[in-house]
Amino acid sequence: MHRATKFLFKQLLFLTLLTGTVKAQITLQKNALVPDSIAFYMLNDFAIAENANVAKFVRLITKGDSGLYNIQDYYMDSQPRLITKSLNTDGLLQTGATGPCMEYYHNGKRKSIRNYNRGIQIEDELTYYPNGKLYTIKTYLNNAVSLNTCYDSLGVLMAENGNGNWVDFDDEFLVKEEGIVINGKKDGVWRHTHNVSGNIYYDNGVESHPDIEANFVGGHNKLDAYLNRAIKFRYQGSYNNKHGRLMMTFRVEKDGAITNAKIIRNVDLEFDKIALESLQRMPKWSPTKFRGQPVSSIVPLTIMVSNTGYSSDSIPTQNTFPARKVSF
Repeated sequence: MHRATKFLFKQLLFLTLLTGTVKAQITLQKNALVPDSIAFYMLNDFAIAENANVAKFVRLITKGDSGLYNIQDYYMDSQPRLITKSLNTDGLLQTGATGPCMEYYHNGKRKSIRNYNRGIQIEDELTYYPNGKLYTIKTYLNNAVSLNTCYDSLGVLMAENGNGNWVDFDDEFLVKEEGIVINGKKDGVWRHTHNVSGNIYYDNGVESHPDIEANFVGGHNKLDAYLNRAIKFRYQGSYNNKHGRLMMTFRVEKDGAITNAKIIRNVDLEFDKIALESLQRMPKWSPTKFRGQPVSSIVPLTIMVSNTGYSSDSIPTQNTFPARKVSF
């Protein structure tokens, strides 16, 4: 970090401790007057944090020679994070960022290169893995994005010229979703793994819906009857003083087979075990169909336990536990 910039950052933090805010006019050594400087604690590029305890980085804004304001981000230990310019001083990129924007990982390696015009992202964006290898190339035009190129972390090409396999990661580099891109747009069935696993369906980049959701052969009444036989008559415990929701998920494969059944929220060890075994032993379902073809999908199932027994909520959805009750 440049010596003067590092000194400025330390002065900023010192003033923050004294005043409880991050806003000050700062004077450097040798009486060199610096224009008014404003800084914000930030959660991310587009949201200001309430205080330093929850902040991910500090955004420093100073007047520039070109009439634009200089934006410099620093991680909480003063390592550089981002450099760009803005038309205003509100601290938000979406309201005024203009020109090139360079972003860096905490290890100092380049994270992304992107361009803005009055807060709107434009032209090509290049992103990189923490190891320095190129990750993606996207193009922003008329508020739309084209997914052009995608590499894995070892440099193996997965998508080229807008066609191939694509993986989106979160900030911790855990997979959020992955699927196929066609002509620069997400298309078909994408596997979503952020928060609750499931499938997302895209039609030329627009989130869509399957033609037919996975369902128990015979409908919900047949499913209720199966659960009644499989769980109710095997459970030897008492429902007294038991309240809660047993949340489970399972995958319905293309051929209707049930796999990967697991408990998300438990209620009672014995009840949980019987319910899980019942899911694993279910007969084949009718699979989800998208564009007329069977595809695998995640199905959530909730069993609500009370003093009088239990009832189930079950309907295949993409990412949420259903709210419709089916009593039995």
